[in-house]
Amino acid sequence: MEQEDLSFGELIRLTARVLSVASISILLMILLNKGNYPRSASLEDLGLFLCFPVGICLGMIFSWKMEGLGGIITVVSLALFYSLHSHLWGTYPEGELYILFSSPGFLFILSALMNDPEFD
Repeated sequence: MEQEDLSFGELIRLTARVLSVASISILLMILLNKGNYPRSASLEDLGLFLCFPVGICLGMIFSWKMEGLGGIITVVSLALFYSLHSHLWGTYPEGELYILFSSPGFLFILSALMNDPEFD
């Protein structure tokens, strides 16, 4: 059996896809298991919820077909989440988990830059 070597760009794409499945799965387990979805939330809470986790997950799902666009949606959703949180409460969210869950978006952008000549 002949083994095919992966290019660095293809390795980044594969890593981003595996991490996106893991991120979406963990976020869904947290939301569905603990019931942390907004039932009677304020508009501020709903805005934050639309940025993280909804925008993050949608961006990663888009990334499977359109890496660059999906990665940008993920990263912009993360930036909006941090900006909105800072605007509403005067502080940034604590912890690195928000960035960790969004990290596939950065990898999808990098993959698009390396693999898609039209993305430049």
